[in-house]
Amino acid sequence: MITVLLPGAVGGLQVETPEGEWLDIPHREGRLVVNIGNETAVWSGDRFASTMYRVHPPRERDRYSIGYFAVPAFDTVIEPLPGLAATGDAAPARRAGEDLAEFIAGFDRYMEELPASPSRS
Repeated sequence: MITVLLPGAVGGLQVETPEGEWLDIPHREGRLVVNIGNETAVWSGDRFASTMYRVHPPRERDRYSIGYFAVPAFDTVIEPLPGLAATGDAAPARRAGEDLAEFIAGFDRYMEELPASPSRS
């Protein structure tokens, strides 16, 4: 639904543009990064966009971050809220657990794009 991050100074947080390009999010002391999730996009009738993000930290430094992930219950129905007509092609109603399972299944694509590290080779 929503992710709130307090990123550390090491950096490495990236977001994906609609064109598939990864952009670095600069660290700004004392600021939070808020990411809209898939459920919020659907509930808002696509007025708010869900953005894929990843962490690709420098290898020479440890990276720590504090994250808060708000997610609905597994059986929560995800569809535009009453009174909010979808701005585009509305996705069919689904359960939050189905959406999460599909999201996790897509991780392989993002992991393949990262250069191999000693711990992943």
